[in-house]
Amino acid sequence: APGGNVYLVDLLQMAGGTRRTWCFHGPPCGGFEANVAFGSAPETTFGGEGFGRQWSNNIVSPRSVPTDEDVWADWKHLDFDVHLKVHTAGAAGRTYTTADCAKPDIPPIRYLFAEDTDPDGSSSFVSVWEPYEGETFVRSVKRFDVQGRGDADPVVVRAELAGGQVDTFIYSGDPCTEIEFDGLRLKGRFGYWSEVDGNLRAAHLVDGRYLAREANGIPDLPAAFEGQIE
Repeated sequence: APGGNVYLVDLLQMAGGTRRTWCFHGPPCGGFEANVAFGSAPETTFGGEGFGRQWSNNIVSPRSVPTDEDVWADWKHLDFDVHLKVHTAGAAGRTYTTADCAKPDIPPIRYLFAEDTDPDGSSSFVSVWEPYEGETFVRSVKRFDVQGRGDADPVVVRAELAGGQVDTFIYSGDPCTEIEFDGLRLKGRFGYWSEVDGNLRAAHLVDGRYLAREANGIPDLPAAFEGQIE
């Protein structure tokens, strides 16, 4: 990212069950903001099952809001002027919950949960993690709907950054199937395409044959060699 900054794109895919939950918490919490208004906090713990290693449910004061829209949350570090902003891609029927950790022997922790509850469905939780000092450098994050084949559609995320940099991430569950998006052609597991003011800055391809737009990018590579030792 420009200015010596870094950020991370995270993808969690789940299928089946009656409830699928994504959980995140920031650094020791000295401040918390979000672009949604959570409801009031009941005198209860967050509904969770299967806490392992004999842990008790220490997630308290949950406040929820249903929304299909993109949601961001921003944690300020308790001891430093450092923030972690998380941008999450929305989905139909999703509910977001924030809650506190009640463990007395650790610094204050604030959680963010995203949940889908359609029975026997599938979920893709897509988020961008942006650590920053002073001003944010991620200007916008957007997930695009791209049709694919197999068990799950491809995941396409575009991040617009300060200084005119635009990064596009493409994940495919089937590296043998071509994906087309906004003039980009990918045949592979993962592709990263970065431009500045419309000019190609960098391209990365994982487990694939090509990632290209017209004559730019990574051309057709030899297929992976596969063999079996008996």
